[in-house]
Amino acid sequence: MPRVVRERFDPPQPMPNEPDKLLYGGQEYKLMPRTSAQATDMKYATESSRMNQDMDLLSDWIKAGKGGEVKDRKVFAQAVKDCGYEKQGDKIIIKGDLDVMGLSQLRSLPDNIIVDGCLKVIRCPNLRSVGEHLQTYGSAYITNCQKLKELPSTMKVGTSLTVTKCDSLDVIPSGLRVGASLDLSYLISLTSLPKGVYIGQDLSILQCPAFSSLPEQLTIPRDLHLLGCNGITQLPPGIKVGRNFSMKDSQSIKRLPLDIEVGRDIDMQNARAFEGFSLASLRVKGELNIEGCIKLTDLPAALEVDEDFLASSCELLAVLPNQFKVGGNLDLSDCVLIPALPETAEVGGHVDLTGCSQLRQLPEWLLGIGGVPGHFGLLRIISLAGTGVSPDVLHQLDMLEQHDVHFDIGHDLPSSKAKAIECRYGSEAEHILKVLRDNPHKDVFIKYAGSAGIDQGGLSRQAFYKAYEQLLKKPLFRPTADQSLMFILNADNGQEQAYQDFAMILARISKLNMGVGQDLPHEFFVQLNIGLHEIKNFNKDESLMGQLAALDNKALFKLLDIFAPETLNTQDKKDYFKKLSLTDARQYIYDLSLAPLALAAGFLKAGGKAEAIDRTRERICGPADLKKKAIEALEVHVSRTHIDDYTFAKTLKADITKLLKHASDQELKAFCLEVTGAPSLCGKKPRLAIYTYDDVQTKDVMTRAHSCSRTMDINLASLALAQKSGYTKALKTALFSGTAMFSDA
Repeated sequence: MPRVVRERFDPPQPMPNEPDKLLYGGQEYKLMPRTSAQATDMKYATESSRMNQDMDLLSDWIKAGKGGEVKDRKVFAQAVKDCGYEKQGDKIIIKGDLDVMGLSQLRSLPDNIIVDGCLKVIRCPNLRSVGEHLQTYGSAYITNCQKLKELPSTMKVGTSLTVTKCDSLDVIPSGLRVGASLDLSYLISLTSLPKGVYIGQDLSILQCPAFSSLPEQLTIPRDLHLLGCNGITQLPPGIKVGRNFSMKDSQSIKRLPLDIEVGRDIDMQNARAFEGFSLASLRVKGELNIEGCIKLTDLPAALEVDEDFLASSCELLAVLPNQFKVGGNLDLSDCVLIPALPETAEVGGHVDLTGCSQLRQLPEWLLGIGGVPGHFGLLRIISLAGTGVSPDVLHQLDMLEQHDVHFDIGHDLPSSKAKAIECRYGSEAEHILKVLRDNPHKDVFIKYAGSAGIDQGGLSRQAFYKAYEQLLKKPLFRPTADQSLMFILNADNGQEQAYQDFAMILARISKLNMGVGQDLPHEFFVQLNIGLHEIKNFNKDESLMGQLAALDNKALFKLLDIFAPETLNTQDKKDYFKKLSLTDARQYIYDLSLAPLALAAGFLKAGGKAEAIDRTRERICGPADLKKKAIEALEVHVSRTHIDDYTFAKTLKADITKLLKHASDQELKAFCLEVTGAPSLCGKKPRLAIYTYDDVQTKDVMTRAHSCSRTMDINLASLALAQKSGYTKALKTALFSGTAMFSDA
């Protein structure tokens, strides 16, 4: 049965289980046996007799040749004869695979050639044209044809077309149709791909240095690879890639277009000019690779990657998305400017933070990450070597015994100098002082009995504030007429230790960037300051009571003049004290000086230092105007998606600021206590950060607090539900009720 060739181009599709049939143009045809032939100058150089016999095949085309080209045209004609062919009008249908190799004088192929198989054109340095209306049912491969400037606009390739190392080729015709993949590589003159080229599967443009533009609205059904094409500075709008997109090693593309669509993987590894995505949100349904993008500064505010997110060695990347979800592994190794991870995130696989030297704290979600979901028995690795996380925290993580998670802290980590203090709720002072009395300078971290929480600051702030509260209730102080706290005039050995204990707690608080509130009056810090200047005259290794007992009258009166100068400011008062017995005078001066001296001794033992009175008070108590400081410290982060979904999210920061302005002292303390672990703030730049999330599954939970990072999450789904009874009331309850889930302290 003769083979039918139609004008309409439709790549042939062999039918399953029927290799002797062809489905073509909507009809079924029986296939003839396929042959192959090579048109090479070496094969036919000594077969001139056979060439003469085949002159009739393409006689007009052969006669049109000039000079030495005639010989190569005859060789081509003989190869067609060997392959088998039939003529239909002006078309020649070649029944098999045809290789045209090494015909150095051949300047063109005949027009109207249809190859019912694969075509290779290799090392034909003078070839200018592959002929008009060239069609192949299989693939076409053209290489090392240095004079070939263009392909015909009528060219149709059934499967894949590869064109490589054709130095003069500068035009791809708009009518070109390729049934599967179009591969263009090492074409030094090629500048663009026009609109109107049909590509059935993949497009690869590799090492084409002059290539500078792709058509707008380009659609590639499967993969798009742009490698070594540094003339491209931007991608066109409307580009759609059905499966994988790669611009690996690009030196010129700075950003992706806003409307790019990629069906699966995005590979921008070592794209050294790439700066960012220009997208508010991005969903990658496969893997996202931005490793080595040394100029990348930003990521979308909402980023979801279904598989691995690889971002190692992004040297300028400093901020990660607020909404962050990675289905596979997360690699941020050697991202040296990242100071913090998102407060909320989901990661399905391993996490590599190796070399993130600015990273100081780890969020609650990472500390409690658990094993790899859906992979029972697979150990999840969290790599933390070379981060800025303190050795104390790393050692806590190293000591965790979890069967499904391993925190890799690195082999060269120095030995920890910190001691773990295991506390029980309500007995924090007892457990902390048990360590500090023997080792007042010892670095410590807090661990609550029965809890796996890691102390990155939040637990310490909570525990030391609780200890402060517990000691404040002991009989060290009494209210005066104006209700301020003063010392109880009771001096014995037990009180001396109690004052030192209290001062050691205060010294540690002064170093924790926290505030305990304004319970202690200004007079307390005046007396502490005097004690800090006088304690240097006493032996720190001996009891203060014993040393005071050994003082003579002159020394005692000197102390009296220092601690209570108003008692000697008239001659009558001086005469009165001179008449007192040594025992009575000593007791009176004990009552005035023992507490400030004991406080000073404990404060210095635990690392406190003498500063201006107001500075010391602020380090311990926090700012005098907590409301002003809280408003200055407030950060509210609302994603664009949440603003679109919830109308009240647009004004959330303004609404929270307004509530803080009108909050009572107790409400402010409750807010700070939830967010930081202590009722006030301290530090040059304190932080109170609020993030939004949307979880309809837990609408009964309105807020979650993270005291280590001083942040709070507000569930907009819960707030939307509660606003039916009054939005402002619901928001006020969320901030000041003290009922947030306390995640890490």
